Amino acid sequence: MSKVKEYLWILLLRLSYVLTVFFGKGLSIMLYWFFSRVIHYRRSVIDQNLLKAGIANLENVVALRNAYYKQLANYVVESVYGLYATFIKLNFKLRFTNIEFLESFLAEGRNVIIVASHFGNWEWAVPMLAKVSKFPVVGVYKPISDKALDAVMLRRRSRFGLIMASMGEVVRHIKTSKGATAYVLIADQSPAQADPACMADFFSIPTYFVSGPQKLSNRFDMVVLNQTIKPVSGGYEVFFTSLDRSKLPEVYAQSLESDIRRQPAYWLWSHKRWKLNTAPKSL
Repeated sequence: MSKVKEYLWILLLRLSYVLTVFFGKGLSIMLYWFFSRVIHYRRSVIDQNLLKAGIANLENVVALRNAYYKQLANYVVESVYGLYATFIKLNFKLRFTNIEFLESFLAEGRNVIIVASHFGNWEWAVPMLAKVSKFPVVGVYKPISDKALDAVMLRRRSRFGLIMASMGEVVRHIKTSKGATAYVLIADQSPAQADPACMADFFSIPTYFVSGPQKLSNRFDMVVLNQTIKPVSGGYEVFFTSLDRSKLPEVYAQSLESDIRRQPAYWLWSHKRWKLNTAPKSL
């Protein structure tokens, strides 16, 4: 039965990919209309996040929400397209500006943690990095509950050489790896549990961050780099900067906040980033 479900998912995703090739812009417009006018996708979550972060006020929250819906529609179309597009096609739309900076640490034999974010097209950046890098790249992921879809997505995401490892497998992979490796982890999701040691001001809100980058970098003496995806005409630019691991997650939060303030529509406002209770700073 699982194989049948896999084939059905493959058929659906392939058909969707064909539609993105021929009707990409039209699909984005239709999805924007569907999100904003029909189902009002997570409208209350988006508005609450925009207002809480101070990005929007009551006068412009609708305009910013609609700008986000447009970009979210683009992300959906781009992500489906990216599952089957060739490396050559994607290479025209996404480029790495300083991959030699990342590889300088790997060439020294040091493992690297890359803290990525839900900003720009993260679905393209990680598989493409595995293709262009001379060193192994591991994408740390959370398995999808639908096992058939999870199996299909793992194959598509790893087709350029990306090594996929669930969050529970990362430590074992680091211990058994025979060479320097880059580990990419989406670091701006809300953690399952609140850890005061992993809290930082994010838009002046005390915010909990995942503990993985801190714990892994300290335990295994790993370099920590920030991945920034900059939207540009025709696609995206990806570049890496150093982060002081002793000041995580503060420096990561500051960098991400700066990116979001410059281009707020490109962050994933529809996820419940502040779902954990956070106490205001004491006076």
